[in-house]
Amino acid sequence: MEHRREMNLFEMLVTFFNWLKKLLTGLLRLLATTLKLTYHYAWMVAIVTVLFLACGLYLSRPTKQLYKGSTTILFSPDLRQYVQNGFEQLNSYCLAEPERLADALQIDDTLACRIRSIQTYPVIDLKNDSIPDFVDYDRTANFGTDTFNVVMPDRFGVKVAIRQSPDFMPIQQGIKRYFETQADFTRVNEASKALLLERIAFCNKELQRLDSLSNYDYFGEEKRMSMHLNGAVIRFEPSRYKLFYENMRDLLNEKQRLGYELAMYPDGVSFTTENMVVQTFLRLYKLALWTLVGYLFGVLCAWGFKRRKKVKTFFSEE
Repeated sequence: MEHRREMNLFEMLVTFFNWLKKLLTGLLRLLATTLKLTYHYAWMVAIVTVLFLACGLYLSRPTKQLYKGSTTILFSPDLRQYVQNGFEQLNSYCLAEPERLADALQIDDTLACRIRSIQTYPVIDLKNDSIPDFVDYDRTANFGTDTFNVVMPDRFGVKVAIRQSPDFMPIQQGIKRYFETQADFTRVNEASKALLLERIAFCNKELQRLDSLSNYDYFGEEKRMSMHLNGAVIRFEPSRYKLFYENMRDLLNEKQRLGYELAMYPDGVSFTTENMVVQTFLRLYKLALWTLVGYLFGVLCAWGFKRRKKVKTFFSEE
């Protein structure tokens, strides 16, 4: 059985190398044919390539250049649904109703017409340590149900696509103004901040109370309590000293967390950076791609012209 298994492995290797040999031979033949067609029909290949290059120059001109800016927006977790609905509304205005987009963001109509999309993406916290790890641009994670890719509830990744020039600052400012002028958003934001302040005040009150109890246990006079029962006197020993350390520590941690949350979202929504990270496909790469496609199409046209009789016969057959 071992000898047979070695023979099978050997035959598999032989088959693989034979297939690889045929593949390389076919690629070399294709390359040789391409070079021959390029040499014999250089005029045709050159004309088609130049036409494609001209088309690439026209379509990749600066006014058609697409820029994508990405950043992260922060908000209170209570406002997540309002923020998501607001961005969906803005994105629906981009192509269909640019004039309404200009009114919503309070920007120029010309700038609004150049905006192609405004989209949000979930931010993933893999280690569940409240530190963002990456933005899920594929939207593979589900908020509230995905236990591995934990979606952070207080932020979105934002990507804005715009043509002609990467002028993202007015758009960022317009997005903030848009949410600040929404009545429902403002109402929920103010209620959330008021609730945080109340919880912080409660923590302060409880800390003072625990501190007083701790001081009383440490420094209060030892008092014995007694009572008479059926002629007998029953005395109670002083209560056991308590440090209240764990309770005070938990309250301090909660107060710190609430204060951090209040400081993180002072304006309802805020961007983590003043400037977006800009991405674009360089025009030089676009022209190189158009030239390569034009050359290949020119070679295909040369092949069809060389075999025009066979091609004509093929299409004339019923």
